[in-house]
Amino acid sequence: MKDDSSPIGGAGLGLRRDHLAELAGAVPDPIRFMELASENWIGVGGRSGERLQEVARQVPLIGHGLSLNLGGWTPLDTGFLEQLRRFIESFHLRLYGDHLSYCADEGQLYALLPLPFTEEAVRHVAGRIRQVQD
Repeated sequence: MKDDSSPIGGAGLGLRRDHLAELAGAVPDPIRFMELASENWIGVGGRSGERLQEVARQVPLIGHGLSLNLGGWTPLDTGFLEQLRRFIESFHLRLYGDHLSYCADEGQLYALLPLPFTEEAVRHVAGRIRQVQD
C-alpha cells in the first residue's frame, strides 16, 4: 500500500491503457509512480476504471494535462474543470500539471503554443491559474 504523505521520487512510468491489465496485477517494484494524460482517462469506467483504481492503490498517480489552455484568452472550460476535479478526486492523483501555453481559440488547436514574454501575459496566466486552483 502506498503512503499518500510521502514525497514522490524515483522512477515513474507513463501509464498507457495497453499496459493497464498487467500493471493492475502488480506494479513492478522499481516503479515509484505512474503519470497519465488526464484527458485520456477522464470518464473511464468499467473494467478499465477498476484496473486504474487497482494501480492507484499501489503507486501514486500524477496527472499530466494537455488542454487547460492556461495561456488562452477564451474563457476556461468550467465543464472540463469539473470533470477534471472529479477525476483527480476519484483516482487520488497526488499531483497535476498542465502546459503553460495556449491550445484553444474557439475550439481546440491540437498544439501547445507559446506565450508572449510580457508582464501582461504573466498577469493573465496567473489569474487563470488561480481560477483553476479554486
